[in-house]
Amino acid sequence: MWFLYSLTFAFITSISTIIAKRIMRELDEYLYLAIASVFTAPFLFLSVVYFYELPKVDEIFIRSVLISSTIGTFAAIFAYRAIKISEISLISPISAFNPVFTTLISFAVLGEVVSTKRGMGIIVICLGAYLLELSKSNGDLLKPIKALLINKGVHLSLAAYFLWAITPIFEKTAIQHTFPQTPPFVALVGMAVTGTVFSVLSMKNSRIYFRRAKKFIPLFFLLGILGGIGLTSAMLAFSLTNLGFATAIFKLSILFTVIFGWLFFKEKNIKDRLLGSIVMLVGVFLLVI
Repeated sequence: MWFLYSLTFAFITSISTIIAKRIMRELDEYLYLAIASVFTAPFLFLSVVYFYELPKVDEIFIRSVLISSTIGTFAAIFAYRAIKISEISLISPISAFNPVFTTLISFAVLGEVVSTKRGMGIIVICLGAYLLELSKSNGDLLKPIKALLINKGVHLSLAAYFLWAITPIFEKTAIQHTFPQTPPFVALVGMAVTGTVFSVLSMKNSRIYFRRAKKFIPLFFLLGILGGIGLTSAMLAFSLTNLGFATAIFKLSILFTVIFGWLFFKEKNIKDRLLGSIVMLVGVFLLVI
């Protein structure tokens, strides 16, 4: 069953990305994130009270959540700005660099040894990234790399996933300081903090975008439901199998998103993106399993 729960989370992540791309054709990332937080929080709260209970917390919890939320706010802004301005079939595979950054941070900060298998995983992920823009080579082997490096959306995505590689350190600390330990409660409090920040930031263009936002209420409601189901599926997967196995299946969202980008937005270079994504997924499996 863990595989089914993990696959459900991956599929929902892809669908949510498609919906976000559609909505942000007319809204900016700040208002999108603010409204998405409002609609997701109730379903997240239901997940907490149904599967767990409201825990007691201490000062370390508060400090850890504030730090992770601050970092996560910048990461979310970067990531959703990238989704808004770039093709999602190019941006989504960049998430494969998340475990790369986690591995490198663990090496630099904790002194964890990078095994041969993990080293190979990093190399394979970089190779997959190269293949994403292979058709642009035209005999120049460096051109696919140049195409990636000049893409602003890729820059923003790399920054986002680097920051998201840091947040688990503080999120894990926060979880350990909930009594009893309640992982989704950390996400709920974090969402309350970031949602407030996004609401303030969205005010700068409120007159322009709030009128447009009304027609997307059904989609935001759907995002809330999907968020609740996705989080529940992820928690169930974590409870039934090794963290690495579940995380690897989660990354299948890369492949789903590339296909959906082609189906719904007619994005080009689909063969390059599919090949690159598959190779990057192999690298992810080498890293996390």
